[in-house]
Amino acid sequence: MKIFGYQSSQVNDDGLFEMKEITFCGKPEQLRLVADFLQSAADVIEANPGKYNHDHISFNKAGWDDEYPEVVVAEVED
Repeated sequence: MKIFGYQSSQVNDDGLFEMKEITFCGKPEQLRLVADFLQSAADVIEANPGKYNHDHISFNKAGWDDEYPEVVVAEVED
C-alpha cells in the first residue's frame, strides 16, 4: 500500500499539508481496510458529534502492515 498526493498548502510549522489530491495505490484487501476504517470513523463521528478527536487505522485494523502509510481520521472543526 502506498499513498501519493499533491499538496495544496502547508497548515502548520510541523510540516502538515492540506492535500489537493490523494491516491491510494493498493491491493483490493488493503483498499477495503481503508474503506472500512473510514466508514467506521464516520459512524462514530455521526453518533458523537463534537466529541471525536482523531483515530489511526493502525490502531484499529488487523492486517494494517507497519510498512503501510498511516491513515488518520479527524472530525472537522466548524
